[in-house]
Amino acid sequence: MKKFWPTIILLSLWRFFIGTRHGLGVDESHYVLYGLNLDWSYFDHPPLIGWVQSVFLFIFGKHEWSARIPAILCGVLSSYLVFRFIKKISQSEETAFWSTLALNFSFLPSALWIMFLPDTLLFILALWLLEILDHILSRENKWDWIQLGVCLGLAGLSKYTAVFFIISVLGVAFTEKAWKKIRPLWFLVATILGGVLVFPVFYWNMKHQWISFSYQTSHVMGSTHFSLERFSVFLLGQIMAYSPFLTLAGIWGIWISRKNLTQTMRIALWIATPTFLFFTYTSMKDEVLPHWTLLSWGLIIPLGISLGISRGRHFKWPVVASGVVLVFVMAELSLQFLKFPPYQSPYADLVGWASLHGEVQAIIEKEPQGNFAIAVPNWTLGGRARFYLGDLAPVFVIDDRFDQYDLWEEGQKKAPDLLVLSWRGFDLKPNNTKKCKQIEPVISRTFSINGSPVNSVQITWCRGYRWQPDL
Repeated sequence: MKKFWPTIILLSLWRFFIGTRHGLGVDESHYVLYGLNLDWSYFDHPPLIGWVQSVFLFIFGKHEWSARIPAILCGVLSSYLVFRFIKKISQSEETAFWSTLALNFSFLPSALWIMFLPDTLLFILALWLLEILDHILSRENKWDWIQLGVCLGLAGLSKYTAVFFIISVLGVAFTEKAWKKIRPLWFLVATILGGVLVFPVFYWNMKHQWISFSYQTSHVMGSTHFSLERFSVFLLGQIMAYSPFLTLAGIWGIWISRKNLTQTMRIALWIATPTFLFFTYTSMKDEVLPHWTLLSWGLIIPLGISLGISRGRHFKWPVVASGVVLVFVMAELSLQFLKFPPYQSPYADLVGWASLHGEVQAIIEKEPQGNFAIAVPNWTLGGRARFYLGDLAPVFVIDDRFDQYDLWEEGQKKAPDLLVLSWRGFDLKPNNTKKCKQIEPVISRTFSINGSPVNSVQITWCRGYRWQPDL
């Protein structure tokens, strides 16, 4: 542990510094709104991320950096649990350190320990589930069954794909011949605990015509057309997002050790595999975002690296190579020294919103009636608009997609005049333009880094907007 804690603390402080340098992104701003609008559940995800976020927003206030603290703390806890897992199977602190370092040098986990997403929480629960199942198979302890119920319940409150944990548990029970370990009473207690904890999701859906389940089902079904091209893009994206050095080394380490896997290792693979196989299948039908497989690669990479090191292979080199790349990326995120071609910067979604507050306020103060609202033409802008500008006026998303923003907007007065913020690539669609009696351009702003334009916004008055249904 002598090298572990100084390294993890240093990386966490660096992530915190990066978090103070950038505005909120599309997804993280959406989940910050969960914390600012507490509910039993939400349209697209269960509520746990919002509940956790609300604690930090309450303690530290509504800031970009305070919204990122839970992600950074999750990184610390995840690293500790991985270190403990690898130390147990390798009996070596050195191997555990390098394996945990591999996870921290994997590109996407490092990003998710700055931006707080549901997958960040689910990964911690996957590591906890690994420990619980290992304990149930190795000892007689009623407390393990209580932990199992709590863990599965919290997982159900984190993300809908936690349902694959049930497959993992059943897989372990069959392959490890664990049926004799089951105690009916404590199995029932675990089931009841899990059901009680996840009940808010069902309660909210009962009140909202089961819209979350319909939405998730449409994701699962996807297109009826299978595409090998989409699958290839998914596979390449996974390898690159989690570092080609580490993904390939992790898989290779597990493969060459496949005949010598211990019970704990097999449990880890039972937790990692169902989620990965599911998204591999759905990638042939629909888009799969790279971070959805965090818990899979978060287990495969450190496990594979540890097995390679334990067999005397040169598996520290992939960790070093990935670390060099990641340190360069983190340095760029900290200092922004690279100059990207116009409107091709990776910072496009992260700039401009905070600096607009004063200008939007000045525009609004010139309106004598005060019968207006702020609007954005696409749901991906809704989170930032509400976080950065929601204190100035009601905010509406005026696209044709039904989602959580429509639920939040139900109690808001539909004003006749809209101050529309049309960001680059998200102009008002013709069907919305036709609903405006009059359009009055106000200002346009371009945001640059190192002299190169990154993003731009056009602010326009849409007078006499015709809502459907009419006012």
